[in-house]
Amino acid sequence: MGERPDAPDALRAPDVAGVLSAMPYCAPAMLDDLADVLAEVRAWPGITEKKRGIFYVRREPFLHFHLVDGGRRRADIKGRAGWTQVDLPRPASATRQRAFLRELRTCFHDRSRQPGGHHGQ
Repeated sequence: MGERPDAPDALRAPDVAGVLSAMPYCAPAMLDDLADVLAEVRAWPGITEKKRGIFYVRREPFLHFHLVDGGRRRADIKGRAGWTQVDLPRPASATRQRAFLRELRTCFHDRSRQPGGHHGQ
């Protein structure tokens, strides 16, 4: 399945360079194994979940999930230095979920220390 230049923007997502791509977001059902991780993220200050699995910190994108080649699942996390891509097997083991949550916390806290950050204020 190749890129479709005529795909509506609602089905496109910014890639790591911020350019629109035709990479689809994960369907909400594909995030069920991450329910505990996502429940914790929802409780963090300033987090808003625009759609299931698409998170913002204040008005800035923070976390979303894509399906990539071969039906693999990937999380894109935006930290202070930009986007980090994390492959997440499905289902994610408890060990993998803990590692993913550590990465999310690191990126979230790094953003709060960036100039102009709003966390903890």
